[in-house]
Amino acid sequence: MERSKIKVEFNIYSDYIDIDNVTKMMGVNPTLTYLKGDPIGNRPIVRKNALWAIETDYEEANGIDEVLPKVFGLIVDKADIINKVKEQYAAEISIVFVVYIENGENPGMSLDKDFVKFAAEIDARLDFPIYVFGDFDME
Repeated sequence: MERSKIKVEFNIYSDYIDIDNVTKMMGVNPTLTYLKGDPIGNRPIVRKNALWAIETDYEEANGIDEVLPKVFGLIVDKADIINKVKEQYAAEISIVFVVYIENGENPGMSLDKDFVKFAAEIDARLDFPIYVFGDFDME
């Protein structure tokens, strides 16, 4: 039986981002980048903004708290830098927790107090897209 999976994303996005400069400022290599106007796959549409992101893979986990440290550990001491990047590029920050629920196995959705303080310090938007798959009993 498949277990639920969780992916965590830390995203910096704006109309324009100098990817190399943000990477240098952050001291961390992004796992995903693109520029405003870049094509999306083979479709006739383009990106509406630029993005610099650190993402985990989808991981089987009992809760967000098992996957979050893999991203949070890379950025926890960089609030001042992140705020400088935001100011320099008029950027926004989002932290996304993508949750795939398999067969009714509902993972934990709690966030550590230190992480919540950090997210507030960088004025990050928190997103929780949740997708439910498989057969399960609602009783």
